[in-house]
Order: sequence, then structure tokens, then C-alpha cells
Amino acid sequence: MIIKNNETNSFLKKTSVAVIATENSDGTPHLAPIWFTWHDNKAYMLTSRNSQKWRNIQRKPQATLCIDHRMPPYGYVIIYGVVTEIDIPLYQLMKPMAIRYYGDDEGTDFAETFRDNPSFVAFTLTPYHIVENLEL
Repeated sequence: MIIKNNETNSFLKKTSVAVIATENSDGTPHLAPIWFTWHDNKAYMLTSRNSQKWRNIQRKPQATLCIDHRMPPYGYVIIYGVVTEIDIPLYQLMKPMAIRYYGDDEGTDFAETFRDNPSFVAFTLTPYHIVENLEL
């Protein structure tokens, strides 16, 4: 699903902490905060290979991502999609993301911890359905 709405694309490119939902093996939802980058109509993220969300994704490669604005006027975008592991150097994905969230110096230092770190995995969420309410 390609998002052609400029307002939605602009909202998704802002620095926000999203909440990702995956399904546990017993069918219950698992929710976790997560950083993301929106690029080419996909959400790019990283997580630990040992995290519950990644174990859930390995079993069922789909997730829901909720990005919201928590101040009036409230707004949100909920993305339902398919998850795909990507082969990209983690540092390459993490550095611009960490700088966005932490600033230049702290972000660059934080990103260094992801250089050649095999315990983390990068993945995309490609939307197949989007729900939005943006009256910002």
C-alpha cells in the first residue's frame, strides 16, 4: 500500500516513538515501544533477536504499528503490515535514527553500539492496511 497523502507521510516522518503489536504464541497481543524510520512507504526498525516481539515475528511475520500525537489536537496512524528481515548494516540504519531521537553527539555515540552487533536485527513493516485520523 503506497501512501500518497502528504499529511500522512509528513506525520510518519516526525520523530515519534511508536508502539508495535505482535501476537504471542497463545494468541494474546504483545505491545512494545519502538523507534522507527518511515522511508519509501515502509517503517524501518531494529530489535534484539532475543526480544519477545522478534520471536513473535519469526512465528508470524506481521505486526501493527501505532504512531500517535498525544497532545491536542490528537492524531494517529495505525499501520497493519507484513514484516521482513532486511540485510543492512545496523549502524547504517541506527545512526540517523539515533541522531533524530538523541541529537548529534549522543545519537552518534549510541549508534556505535550497533556497529557489527549480531544480537540485533533490522526489519521493515510494509503496510497492507492503514487507519488514520490526522486533524493536526
